[in-house]
Amino acid sequence: MSPQMIVAVAEGGVIGRNGRLPWHVPEDLRHFKRTTMGHVLVMGRRTFEGLPGVLPGRPHVVVSRTLRRAPRNVHLVSSLEAAFEKARELGDPSPFVVGGAAIYRAAYPHVERIVLTRLHMTVEGDTVLPPIPTAFELVETTPLGDRASVEVYVRGRRGLA
Repeated sequence: MSPQMIVAVAEGGVIGRNGRLPWHVPEDLRHFKRTTMGHVLVMGRRTFEGLPGVLPGRPHVVVSRTLRRAPRNVHLVSSLEAAFEKARELGDPSPFVVGGAAIYRAAYPHVERIVLTRLHMTVEGDTVLPPIPTAFELVETTPLGDRASVEVYVRGRRGLA
């Protein structure tokens, strides 16, 4: 296996506002928990700081050059490559990259699978998802309640575009 990515995106590609999710969609939160439970979560510092706390059942690996201390079950590293290595050390060869935008952009060449919740709503935001490279192909779409659907992309045979 290899790293994978999970992201929720509203119309216009919005993924965040002021370091937080600009929506509250319980179905998406349940989907996120169900999909990532037992996996290592790889994230940037701002995404980590925007969480309500350490999410149970999922070790966190935070990519940061400025954080010096972290709570229990949170591992600090200085690069995305170091984050993937730490995930392997923790026994997870297929961790989930969970944001933010700069981490997503840097992770595209490394991930084989993207689980994207497409929220059918318009929200104000200051952070957008970098365009998904053409190397990824949409292979599955599943409704998620009335306000969202889950799209699964996998890296195709074309390589990284």
